[in-house]
Amino acid sequence: MDSLKSAWNNAGTEQTDIKIVRPPVLKNIRRQLTIETICYVAFLLVYYNFFDGDKKSFFLNVILVVSVSLLLLHNVAGYMITNNPVFGNNLKQSLTVYLEKLKRYAVIAVASRAIAFSGIMLFFMGNIRWTTGKYYALAFIICLLGIQIFSLWRIWAGRIKKIKGVLVEL
Repeated sequence: MDSLKSAWNNAGTEQTDIKIVRPPVLKNIRRQLTIETICYVAFLLVYYNFFDGDKKSFFLNVILVVSVSLLLLHNVAGYMITNNPVFGNNLKQSLTVYLEKLKRYAVIAVASRAIAFSGIMLFFMGNIRWTTGKYYALAFIICLLGIQIFSLWRIWAGRIKKIKGVLVEL
């Protein structure tokens, strides 16, 4: 009986290190958001001098700053979502809620990028004299933008699929 009392009294006194392990998908998302945020801030710091912002209209400058600011806010929101993935009482419930938030965020991510890049393109096209060659170049750039948006959607779909796979395993 004494050994049982001793075991009871010592229960819970052992030091164990509990490390929260986040899925690699979250690490990749955070890395992407951090790199993009650094690039957007750097762009905002130099656009006025490097890209002749002083020669563009005030309206075009506002569109550019708002577009890039929306991308920055989008990245902050993304980081907040990926940084706090625990939302439920158990792992399965938490992952289910997280998956739904990630799905909504993926739609917002793709849409906000499309809108923001349209605003950035508008800034750069503000003072152009249009010729046939420039229209072809614009069509090419729009195609590249479409490919980028499609690729971004595929990346998000892959991330969501990985998290769905983990949820199915539970």
